[in-house]
Amino acid sequence: MKNIAFLVFNYCLLVTAPVYAALSLDQGYAINKPYVSMSPEEADDIRNFMESWENAVVRDIGANAELSGKIKSGGENRARMFLNKKKYYIWAQQYQVNKLLSSKEKNASEKGMNIHNNGVCDLYVHDDEMIKVASFRVNLPEYHYCNGIYGLGAVKGQDALLMTIAYVLENIKAVQKVDVDASNVKKMTILLKFHERNGKVFITQDDSCLGNPNKTGDILSARKALQQCAK
Repeated sequence: MKNIAFLVFNYCLLVTAPVYAALSLDQGYAINKPYVSMSPEEADDIRNFMESWENAVVRDIGANAELSGKIKSGGENRARMFLNKKKYYIWAQQYQVNKLLSSKEKNASEKGMNIHNNGVCDLYVHDDEMIKVASFRVNLPEYHYCNGIYGLGAVKGQDALLMTIAYVLENIKAVQKVDVDASNVKKMTILLKFHERNGKVFITQDDSCLGNPNKTGDILSARKALQQCAK
Protein backbone atom coordinates (compact mmCIF):
# COMPACT_ATOMS: atom_id res chain seq x y z
CA MET A 1 0.00 0.00 0.00
CA LYS A 2 2.82 2.41 0.88
CA ASN A 3 4.49 1.73 -2.46
CA ILE A 4 1.26 2.56 -4.28
CA ALA A 5 0.84 5.75 -2.28
CA PHE A 6 4.44 6.70 -2.95
CA LEU A 7 3.99 6.23 -6.71
CA VAL A 8 0.71 8.16 -6.76
CA PHE A 9 2.19 11.10 -4.89
CA ASN A 10 5.32 11.10 -7.04
CA TYR A 11 3.14 11.13 -10.15
CA CYS A 12 1.32 14.20 -8.82
CA LEU A 13 4.66 15.90 -8.26
CA LEU A 14 5.90 14.91 -11.71
CA VAL A 15 2.99 16.36 -13.66
CA THR A 16 3.27 19.65 -11.76
CA ALA A 17 7.08 19.88 -11.94
CA PRO A 18 8.33 22.98 -13.75
CA VAL A 19 11.47 23.06 -15.88
CA TYR A 20 14.29 25.41 -14.88
CA ALA A 21 17.65 26.21 -16.43
CA ALA A 22 19.30 26.61 -13.02
CA LEU A 23 18.79 24.93 -9.68
CA SER A 24 15.42 25.70 -8.11
CA LEU A 25 13.55 24.67 -4.99
CA ASP A 26 9.95 23.88 -4.18
CA GLN A 27 9.36 23.76 -0.43
CA GLY A 28 5.65 23.18 -0.90
CA TYR A 29 6.15 19.87 -2.79
CA ALA A 30 3.33 20.92 -5.17
CA ILE A 31 0.84 20.62 -2.32
CA ASN A 32 -1.59 23.45 -2.98
CA LYS A 33 -4.09 22.98 -0.16
CA PRO A 34 -3.96 22.31 3.58
CA TYR A 35 -4.44 18.85 5.04
CA VAL A 36 -7.89 19.78 6.38
CA SER A 37 -9.10 20.39 2.81
CA MET A 38 -7.78 17.09 1.46
CA SER A 39 -9.62 13.86 1.00
CA PRO A 40 -8.48 11.02 3.30
CA GLU A 41 -6.79 9.36 0.33
CA GLU A 42 -4.85 12.51 -0.60
CA ALA A 43 -3.72 13.07 2.98
CA ASP A 44 -2.60 9.43 3.30
CA ASP A 45 -0.61 9.65 0.07
CA ILE A 46 1.29 12.69 1.32
CA ARG A 47 1.89 11.28 4.79
CA ASN A 48 3.18 8.02 3.32
CA PHE A 49 5.48 9.91 0.98
CA MET A 50 6.90 12.06 3.78
CA GLU A 51 7.39 8.96 5.93
CA SER A 52 9.27 7.20 3.10
CA TRP A 53 11.44 10.28 2.65
CA GLU A 54 12.24 10.63 6.34
CA ASN A 55 12.97 6.90 6.65
CA ALA A 56 15.46 7.18 3.78
CA VAL A 57 17.32 10.02 5.47
CA VAL A 58 17.41 8.29 8.85
CA ARG A 59 18.60 5.11 7.13
CA ASP A 60 21.46 6.92 5.44
CA ILE A 61 22.50 8.70 8.63
CA GLY A 62 22.44 5.39 10.48
CA ALA A 63 24.57 3.79 7.78
CA ASN A 64 27.46 5.96 8.94
CA ALA A 65 27.30 4.33 12.39
CA GLU A 66 28.19 7.66 13.98
CA LEU A 67 24.87 8.98 15.30
CA SER A 68 24.77 10.03 18.95
CA GLY A 69 21.64 11.78 20.15
CA LYS A 70 18.46 12.96 18.47
CA ILE A 71 18.15 13.99 14.83
CA LYS A 72 16.74 17.49 14.49
CA SER A 73 14.82 18.68 11.44
CA GLY A 74 11.89 20.84 10.37
CA GLY A 75 9.88 22.18 7.47
CA GLU A 76 12.50 24.78 6.54
CA ASN A 77 15.14 22.08 6.21
CA ARG A 78 13.79 20.16 3.23
CA ALA A 79 12.65 20.79 -0.33
CA ARG A 80 12.03 19.31 -3.73
CA MET A 81 14.92 20.38 -5.96
CA PHE A 82 15.20 20.66 -9.73
CA LEU A 83 18.67 20.45 -11.25
CA ASN A 84 19.29 20.14 -14.99
CA LYS A 85 15.66 19.11 -15.54
CA LYS A 86 15.98 16.33 -12.96
CA LYS A 87 14.01 16.13 -9.73
CA TYR A 88 15.60 15.46 -6.36
CA TYR A 89 14.63 15.66 -2.72
CA ILE A 90 16.96 17.42 -0.29
CA TRP A 91 16.80 17.35 3.50
CA ALA A 92 19.26 19.02 5.86
CA GLN A 93 19.72 17.45 9.27
CA GLN A 94 21.54 18.45 12.45
CA TYR A 95 22.67 15.79 14.89
CA GLN A 96 25.46 14.75 17.19
CA VAL A 97 28.14 12.28 16.21
CA ASN A 98 30.17 9.85 18.27
CA LYS A 99 33.34 10.54 16.32
CA LEU A 100 33.35 14.25 17.15
CA LEU A 101 32.42 13.56 20.74
CA SER A 102 35.48 11.40 21.24
CA SER A 103 37.72 13.93 19.52
CA LYS A 104 36.38 16.85 21.53
CA GLU A 105 36.63 15.02 24.81
CA LYS A 106 40.28 14.45 24.01
CA ASN A 107 40.76 18.13 23.16
CA ALA A 108 38.99 19.13 26.36
CA SER A 109 41.35 17.06 28.41
CA GLU A 110 44.38 18.48 26.64
CA LYS A 111 43.21 22.11 26.83
CA GLY A 112 41.69 21.89 30.30
CA MET A 113 38.27 23.10 29.15
CA ASN A 114 34.73 21.75 29.08
CA ILE A 115 33.15 20.79 25.73
CA HIS A 116 29.36 21.08 25.50
CA ASN A 117 28.46 20.43 21.87
CA ASN A 118 29.33 17.96 19.13
CA GLY A 119 26.88 18.82 16.39
CA VAL A 120 27.18 18.52 12.63
CA CYS A 121 24.86 19.57 9.82
CA ASP A 122 24.49 17.32 6.77
CA LEU A 123 22.54 17.74 3.54
CA TYR A 124 21.10 14.57 1.98
CA VAL A 125 20.01 14.36 -1.66
CA HIS A 126 17.69 11.57 -2.83
CA ASP A 127 16.12 10.68 -6.16
CA ASP A 128 12.51 9.69 -6.90
CA GLU A 129 13.11 6.20 -5.54
CA MET A 130 14.52 7.62 -2.30
CA ILE A 131 17.98 6.36 -3.16
CA LYS A 132 20.76 8.63 -1.90
CA VAL A 133 22.62 10.30 -4.75
CA ALA A 134 24.74 12.71 -2.65
CA SER A 135 25.37 14.01 0.84
CA PHE A 136 27.43 16.87 2.20
CA ARG A 137 28.63 17.90 5.65
CA VAL A 138 28.83 21.62 6.34
CA ASN A 139 32.43 22.75 6.79
CA LEU A 140 33.10 24.91 9.84
CA PRO A 141 36.37 26.13 11.33
CA GLU A 142 37.91 24.44 14.34
CA TYR A 143 35.90 24.85 17.56
CA HIS A 144 32.74 25.78 15.62
CA TYR A 145 29.93 23.21 15.75
CA CYS A 146 26.61 23.19 13.91
CA ASN A 147 23.63 23.72 16.20
CA GLY A 148 20.63 23.84 13.85
CA ILE A 149 19.29 24.65 10.37
CA TYR A 150 17.02 27.63 9.75
CA GLY A 151 16.40 27.79 6.04
CA LEU A 152 17.19 26.78 2.46
CA GLY A 153 17.11 28.94 -0.64
CA ALA A 154 18.10 28.84 -4.28
CA VAL A 155 20.47 31.32 -5.94
CA LYS A 156 19.19 33.02 -9.08
CA GLY A 157 21.00 31.90 -12.21
CA GLN A 158 23.24 29.40 -10.42
CA ASP A 159 23.23 25.71 -9.66
CA ALA A 160 23.68 26.64 -6.02
CA LEU A 161 21.90 26.47 -2.70
CA LEU A 162 21.98 28.72 0.37
CA MET A 163 21.64 27.17 3.81
CA THR A 164 21.22 29.18 7.01
CA ILE A 165 22.52 27.40 10.08
CA ALA A 166 23.11 28.11 13.74
CA TYR A 167 26.52 27.32 15.16
CA VAL A 168 28.19 27.24 18.54
CA LEU A 169 31.55 28.94 18.83
CA GLU A 170 33.72 27.24 21.40
CA ASN A 171 36.45 29.75 22.08
CA ILE A 172 39.17 28.10 24.10
CA LYS A 173 39.91 31.26 26.08
CA ALA A 174 36.37 32.55 26.54
CA VAL A 175 34.19 29.46 27.04
CA GLN A 176 34.80 27.86 30.41
CA LYS A 177 31.45 26.34 31.30
CA VAL A 178 29.46 23.28 30.29
CA ASP A 179 26.08 24.85 29.40
CA VAL A 180 25.69 26.57 26.03
CA ASP A 181 25.56 30.33 26.55
CA ALA A 182 23.05 32.04 24.23
CA SER A 183 25.70 34.59 23.26
CA ASN A 184 27.79 31.78 21.80
CA VAL A 185 25.02 30.57 19.47
CA LYS A 186 25.10 32.52 16.21
CA LYS A 187 23.61 32.26 12.72
CA MET A 188 25.39 32.18 9.39
CA THR A 189 24.56 31.25 5.79
CA ILE A 190 26.69 29.08 3.54
CA LEU A 191 26.75 28.63 -0.24
CA LEU A 192 26.67 25.11 -1.64
CA LYS A 193 27.34 24.56 -5.35
CA PHE A 194 25.94 21.56 -7.22
CA HIS A 195 27.60 19.80 -10.16
CA GLU A 196 26.49 16.83 -12.26
CA ARG A 197 29.09 14.58 -13.87
CA ASN A 198 28.40 11.22 -15.48
CA GLY A 199 24.99 11.07 -13.86
CA LYS A 200 26.32 11.76 -10.37
CA VAL A 201 25.67 14.79 -8.15
CA PHE A 202 28.59 16.54 -6.41
CA ILE A 203 28.37 19.30 -3.81
CA THR A 204 31.05 21.81 -2.84
CA GLN A 205 31.01 24.61 -0.28
CA ASP A 206 32.10 28.02 -1.58
CA ASP A 207 33.08 30.49 1.17
CA SER A 208 34.87 32.97 -1.12
CA CYS A 209 32.11 35.60 -0.88
CA LEU A 210 30.20 35.02 2.36
CA GLY A 211 33.16 33.87 4.44
CA ASN A 212 33.28 31.17 7.10
CA PRO A 213 32.12 31.85 9.71
CA ASN A 214 30.02 34.87 8.75
CA LYS A 215 27.30 37.09 10.21
CA THR A 216 24.81 36.59 7.37
CA GLY A 217 21.90 35.21 9.34
CA ASP A 218 19.21 34.68 6.68
CA ILE A 219 18.73 33.70 3.04
CA LEU A 220 17.71 37.17 1.79
CA SER A 221 20.80 38.83 3.27
CA ALA A 222 22.99 36.13 1.74
CA ARG A 223 21.49 36.72 -1.71
CA LYS A 224 22.21 40.45 -1.40
CA ALA A 225 25.79 39.71 -0.34
CA LEU A 226 26.31 37.44 -3.36
CA GLN A 227 25.01 40.20 -5.65
CA GLN A 228 27.54 42.61 -4.18
CA CYS A 229 30.37 40.12 -4.68
CA ALA A 230 29.35 39.66 -8.33
CA LYS A 231 29.75 43.38 -9.12
